[in-house]
Amino acid sequence: MFNNSTSKTKNVDESNSHNRIGSGTIINGDIETTGDFRVEGQLKGNIKVKGRLVLGPTGSIEGDIECQNAVIEGTLKATMRVIELISMKATAKFDGELVCGKIAIESGAILNAQCKMNNGIIKEINLGERSAKQKQAV
Repeated sequence: MFNNSTSKTKNVDESNSHNRIGSGTIINGDIETTGDFRVEGQLKGNIKVKGRLVLGPTGSIEGDIECQNAVIEGTLKATMRVIELISMKATAKFDGELVCGKIAIESGAILNAQCKMNNGIIKEINLGERSAKQKQAV
């Protein structure tokens, strides 16, 4: 009556997945995805997106953010790390800290953040230490 044979599973390419938090939805917690992610609701927590993060005009995020690329139309209170390009639309409001490769800001966007740009290459910068050559020059 029951078939005990093993079923074939399909390999799903998770990098092409599209995820979404809809308007009116509130999530408290951390999110991690290998695909793209769109936020129209509220997220209070950290988010790590290996693809593109889109924060819609009704969306808001409070927390730490890491992503490959970002399009911001909503409100951020965050420490954000964008590997390549962050694009801030006219409705965007950002308070916090930003490290990015490149940034595009439309007229009307509000950016109240400490911003570090690294020519498309994210790397850790330690401003507290001087090199041996700098110490000898003093």
